[in-house]
This record gives sequence, structure tokens and C-alpha cells, in this order.
Amino acid sequence: MSIEHYYNTNYTPLCIEQLYHELQNPNWWVSPFGVTRSDLSTDLVAQLQSRLPFEITDAGFLKRDPVSFYEPHVDPNRTFALNILLSDPDPKANAYVMIHDKGLTKTRTEKIEYVKNKVLVLNTKKVHYIVNHSEQERIILSIGCNSISYIDFVSKLPKDCYAI
Repeated sequence: MSIEHYYNTNYTPLCIEQLYHELQNPNWWVSPFGVTRSDLSTDLVAQLQSRLPFEITDAGFLKRDPVSFYEPHVDPNRTFALNILLSDPDPKANAYVMIHDKGLTKTRTEKIEYVKNKVLVLNTKKVHYIVNHSEQERIILSIGCNSISYIDFVSKLPKDCYAI
């Protein structure tokens, strides 16, 4: 695992049941970046904001349809995201990071090791992408930040992940 690209906290948030409750009635829309998403309710965002040490830029469910691909990219409006895989893991539905060697002459791909219901911190300023070759939707909750850097956040991350 490349901690420069992502960090799996192995922490299940306290609000996991609330997340699944909100996911029962999503309001899907397509973002300007081509991502199918459903924003969290203002009440749940406020609850999360009260527990997190950064300003939430955006918070919502992100969905990849079956047999789909989301191009390699960096997020222009976020420095990192707290992501939680909410759909059942499938070996044919994964997210990946592209890792460059020190000389920037070679790259390799590494699968991001998501664990269902666990918080993973993703450095959204590093190239990442999603491949869903499964027959199921892939859904994550993503809470974005643009007020501090990924490295600053991960270096100060407590074991309880701020008890979100």
C-alpha cells in the first residue's frame, strides 16, 4: 500500500446505519465531472461537520454503474476524501491509483484496498480511477475536503477517525 495515495483506517463510522438509511432513498444526479451522485441530507452533513476537523467541501454517495469505467483523474476541487465502500465488494469492481517512480519514467497501478463500511482516506490529488466490470452497482460515500492537505490530515489522524 502506498500511504502517499491512500490510507485505510479500518474504522467503521458511528453513523453507518444513518448512511444506509439515507441510501434507501437517493436522489441521483450526474455531476459536471460525469459522476453519478446523491448528496447527503443537510442534517447528516451538519452532524459530520461537527465531528470533523476540516470544512466539508462535499458529501454524498457516488455510484458506478455495472460494466463501467471512470477515467484516470485527479479531483480539481478536493485535496482528499474520506470514502466508505457501501456496496458489497466484488473482485471485478475496484478503484486504483497510478504510482510514478521517482524519475517519473515508469508508472504502476495499485488496487485501493477498500473494506466495506470502513473509512478510507484517499489523496484525490494523485491519479486514481474506477473500473466496474461487475454486474452490480459500486457505491461509496465520499466526504471531500479542500481546506487542508491529505498529508497533513493523515499525519494527525487519530485511531477513532474523529468518531464520525
